[in-house]
Amino acid sequence: MRFSELLEKAENHVRTSPTGMLTLGWRHRIWDAVLEKYPEDADRRWMLLAYLAVEETLPSWQSCTSIPVRHQDLPNRALDTIRQVIRDEISDKDAWRIYEHLFGIDLDEFLSDPSVMAMTENDLDGWFPMAGPAAVVAMRVCLERDMVPSHLEYSEGWNPYTMVDEDCDAETYDVHYFVMQNIRGLSPLPKLSLTTAKIADLARAFWLRWLQTLLPKVLIDSTKLDDRVAQLKAIGH
Repeated sequence: MRFSELLEKAENHVRTSPTGMLTLGWRHRIWDAVLEKYPEDADRRWMLLAYLAVEETLPSWQSCTSIPVRHQDLPNRALDTIRQVIRDEISDKDAWRIYEHLFGIDLDEFLSDPSVMAMTENDLDGWFPMAGPAAVVAMRVCLERDMVPSHLEYSEGWNPYTMVDEDCDAETYDVHYFVMQNIRGLSPLPKLSLTTAKIADLARAFWLRWLQTLLPKVLIDSTKLDDRVAQLKAIGH
């Protein structure tokens, strides 16, 4: 199947799915197609896609005044490290050290912070800004050079193309699923008392934009890819 046909089928799946989701299985199909089409630098393209996806969550993160000050730069620090990894400006050893601190300490503290827990229960009707977790998960994508975390163990006969995100636990969610939760969870609706149909509409809008706008940004000539990576700017603290 040609790459363009695959993307067309993926779009049709999103448009017709009752949940509006581009399932994990479909993202596996796209990832394998990227590997086949760009074997020399597929991992770099997937890293850049993770970076660009997480970058979309920053406005909603910054607009959420309930996030404690000590946690406000969490996605910024992760994205700055990702940018350094993509541009070969930091060793893998140093990047892993930063990741382990962000994932093992900072993210843990963020998720268990009483004000954040109260926010998930009240302000956002069960959804809180996912930029922090998404950025940290994106770091793992970059450091492992694969969308599939290496520590996942699958049973014999496992078929990645049939997977849904609910097959994974929260620690192994794909970064783009986290980003989708952010976009879905911070719609302009007051108190976010969303119906099942509205949740599907928000998810569908995100995945169509992912397929039509974000993904094409990394499916470009290698020289143009180098230029795009070179233009990445520090997020700032």
